[in-house]
Amino acid sequence: MERAVQYTPILEHGGSASLTSARKHCPSATDYVRPAPDGIDPSEQRYISAHSAVIGDSLRPFAIAAGLRGGQADSIFRSESLRPITAIALSGGSYRAMLNGASTFRALDNRSSNVPEFSGLLQGMDYMVGLSGGNWLVGSSALDNFATMEDLRNNHWELEKGLVTGVKGNPEDHVNGVLKYLAQIKRQVEQKSRVGFETTLTDYWSLALGRQLVNRTTGAPNVLWSQIEDKSFFSCHEMPFPISISTCRLLGEKVVERTSDILETTPYSFGSWDRAVSYFFPTKYLGTSMQGGSPKDAKDGCMTGFDVGAFVMGTSSSLFSGILARIWQRKAQERKEHDGVFSHLTKGLQELLADVLAKALGGNEDIAHVIPEPILRLHHQLIHSNLSQNQSSLFLADGGLDNQNIPFWPLLQPSRHVDFILAVDSSADTHQHWPNGSSLVATRSRTQSLLSKYFSGNIGVVPFPYVPSDGSLWAQQGMNYQPVFFGCSKGNYTSNGNNKTVPKDFFDPLIVYLPNVPWTYFTNTSTFELDYTPEEVSGFFANGARQVAQTTNTNWETGLLNSTETVSWKVCVGCAIFQRSKERAGIVLGGVCEDCFDRYCWGGGQTSIFLLTTTKD
Repeated sequence: MERAVQYTPILEHGGSASLTSARKHCPSATDYVRPAPDGIDPSEQRYISAHSAVIGDSLRPFAIAAGLRGGQADSIFRSESLRPITAIALSGGSYRAMLNGASTFRALDNRSSNVPEFSGLLQGMDYMVGLSGGNWLVGSSALDNFATMEDLRNNHWELEKGLVTGVKGNPEDHVNGVLKYLAQIKRQVEQKSRVGFETTLTDYWSLALGRQLVNRTTGAPNVLWSQIEDKSFFSCHEMPFPISISTCRLLGEKVVERTSDILETTPYSFGSWDRAVSYFFPTKYLGTSMQGGSPKDAKDGCMTGFDVGAFVMGTSSSLFSGILARIWQRKAQERKEHDGVFSHLTKGLQELLADVLAKALGGNEDIAHVIPEPILRLHHQLIHSNLSQNQSSLFLADGGLDNQNIPFWPLLQPSRHVDFILAVDSSADTHQHWPNGSSLVATRSRTQSLLSKYFSGNIGVVPFPYVPSDGSLWAQQGMNYQPVFFGCSKGNYTSNGNNKTVPKDFFDPLIVYLPNVPWTYFTNTSTFELDYTPEEVSGFFANGARQVAQTTNTNWETGLLNSTETVSWKVCVGCAIFQRSKERAGIVLGGVCEDCFDRYCWGGGQTSIFLLTTTKD
């Protein structure tokens, strides 16, 4: 039984845009609060087991390329303990990151790839994790039943319209369109507020994202993250398991890499592995008040409808909420004495968003939203927390504000047993908006900070491979314009200086770092470029295919990218994917993989570009 609160549609044309929140019966058999030490959600575990059992056809070509004989490959795929768990991690970076990530997805997807050597690798990924712009890709695809990039580009993405203004071209030429766009979003946010949920500027930002990426007309306010489990590709275990990343902080507190708590949202659960939270809660019932580990008002039912997909995407990129507020404030100041179209537009905007802009510009504009308190309230009742005892909610901020712009953290957790991570870095670390490895340095710094306080094996404490700590070294060794492997052997996961070493039986992921590089198109667009032409999207897609293929050679008869370089590159990717499986199975590395690791593995050298890091014992 449920009691639904249905709101009035805000659009005059184009179908319903109603927000639906419902009180549903609280299942008595549900574990509403799951301690992080208990491991991943049982539903996630079942999904990954089922998914990894059906991806043999996608990964087998890489197994053979890595030197595994047919019988060896068969034994690995038949064994749940030997099969590799794989993931793709997509960095933040606004539309630049979304489009660079989309070009990688497209080249790896057996439904669309023009890189035959890598076609199907996307289907072989167990996890897809996104942060900020990378999460816009993960979310828009997962919410639309693992849609192809062509489907998203042609039928869902509305990239020619300004994300902030909702119109094509100069907003001064479309004043009424801008005001109507913002008025529609404001009414939807007000509907959420009437339920009793506190709202911030990120709610506006999220609904704008929804219009650009999920539903062009309504912003999809009734499409929920937890509903991903109802999609056919998900129910058939043919979709990589999606995870969204955001950061937790206190009001007024600066997010820094060594103190931030990283939160994740999956179709099943929301929470954090970090010690200050260390609990998970069902995504479906976010918004339900808790007391003593159970719903506070169980007789009234559990709240549903809080986990709007666009909102989850927005909480991972809430940095833009603050930027949006600052942009409009500055524009208003610049033109306040001009009696023109823009001053009319700014006046209309201020009237529409007066309350929320005032709140945002008060110093907490980068906070995504106030998540209701189910986890935090229980946490205060059970163990000491460094979060404020007076804080009844979790405040989410942009997942990249702690400088960890590639979402490694959920994939490093031992209970997920991830063996291989393809890290697609679209960060704008340099003045020219190219990556330089800073995200890996930040994650390494975080793990070292935690290892200095606690022993590895403690919940939320994980090792990370050695990476160059100096950005100039990345450039000197060419690691910002070609693939690099990190953690090729356990020797790359060593002590933190306090003799707290990684356990001998610990196999952490081997990371293949794939930085954004201009093969055929300059994909270093600004993070704040918020509209793109079809030609620009096509430029990203073509460049990404070459980035995956590691070649510019095209068969002009077939249009496919292939070369001896692509074939040899595929061999090395196969070696990376199956390295941990080989180690667990006691299979020697093999000459072909030794050559690959000689070429791509970084082993801590300060002058040589790459060093062999494998051990032959």
